[in-house]
Amino acid sequence: PKDRYHVPSFVPKGEEEKLWGRKSTLRQNYAKLNIVSDVNDADLAAPPVHEGTPVETVVQPKREKFIPMPEGTRAELRPLVRKYGDDTRKMARDHKLNKWQRTVAQLDRQLEYYKRSLEYEAGTGTTAEDDE
Repeated sequence: PKDRYHVPSFVPKGEEEKLWGRKSTLRQNYAKLNIVSDVNDADLAAPPVHEGTPVETVVQPKREKFIPMPEGTRAELRPLVRKYGDDTRKMARDHKLNKWQRTVAQLDRQLEYYKRSLEYEAGTGTTAEDDE
């Protein structure tokens, strides 16, 4: 950057002088702010947990956003599902309907994704992961 000693925007206004030393290194400034400068450092410790606070309230799992299967892929799988149901071995051998010659494992994954997409678009809003 142009200004080597630029104070980052995450430092609270009015506290720049106290928290960000102009003559300190980046690592020293980050240490004052309790920010890890090197994620590969062996001295990393878990974030402090206040006594009496359940761990679930401190670390919340990130929820994945479900993206439905594209219509083009669904249109390719629909005839295979109509003809063979869930039998992916037979789907893999049918070279007319399975034009991209997907393997049994690929068809298994795509069939699971296809079913989840149908559930999602049916308005239930639940996926197979939510039921577990």
